[in-house]
Amino acid sequence: MNHDTVSMVGDLHLPLPDDDDDSQEIADYKFTKFAATHFQGNATPTYIRQVLKQPLLPLKNEGDQLVTELLVLSLTHLPDV
Repeated sequence: MNHDTVSMVGDLHLPLPDDDDDSQEIADYKFTKFAATHFQGNATPTYIRQVLKQPLLPLKNEGDQLVTELLVLSLTHLPDV
């Protein structure tokens, strides 16, 4: 990371990231690895037409799960645009 160039946000001085660092991080990122590490219930990163029986990622509490279910139901009932 290049610390010579600084961005000022309010009174906070932040170092600007190098573009080389960002492109290397993106190149190392694999969604399949993320899915294998974090998805629950043997879910895979591939597309399926079946309704999910549980969220892909663990939720912190029952309220979060309820809101997620309501959001998915709302989105699936929207007319095609």
